[in-house]
Amino acid sequence: MEPSEQAASFARTALGLDGVKCGVFKPREWPADSFEVVYSFQVIEHVSDLHEFVGGICRMLKPGGLTVIGTENHHNAWVAVRRLRSWLKGRRVPEFQTGNHHTFYFSDRSLRRLAERHGLVVERCLVYTPTLAEKLPGYRFRRRYSRLAFYGLHYADVWTGRGGRVIAWCRKPRTTATEPTTCWNS
Repeated sequence: MEPSEQAASFARTALGLDGVKCGVFKPREWPADSFEVVYSFQVIEHVSDLHEFVGGICRMLKPGGLTVIGTENHHNAWVAVRRLRSWLKGRRVPEFQTGNHHTFYFSDRSLRRLAERHGLVVERCLVYTPTLAEKLPGYRFRRRYSRLAFYGLHYADVWTGRGGRVIAWCRKPRTTATEPTTCWNS
């Protein structure tokens, strides 16, 4: 599923992915126990109903199926600096960036707990820092000291191991015929 018609069309024509549909992911519209792998990267932080989203993924997976969920890690040096800056200005929490920014923020622990709450078994959860090559193209330095701060925060994430991304590999448990699968909204 891809909300952008242009991106969905590109996926179909240039990449040969005929199954890509334009629209918003609605788990109830997909058959239960029908997919071996569900991949979601940089999506979960934007959904409006978190439990419907993860419960729907669990419902769609075949027993033993794998889901990979990746998002931004909200427990890192960048966020710590923003919170400190807001506290120094007399605010309790960081200001909102835009109206269409993130609905939910995650750390490795919160993503793990969410997956487990919906009956998924977390096989691996990785926190990592994107490379500078991934970060720099979209970043504009407004002031001279911004470049120094950018590199400092990047390497603080690398050194502390609290990078800007988190990704979890989760599996739907294999069950016997008498054992129901625990998935919310199924």
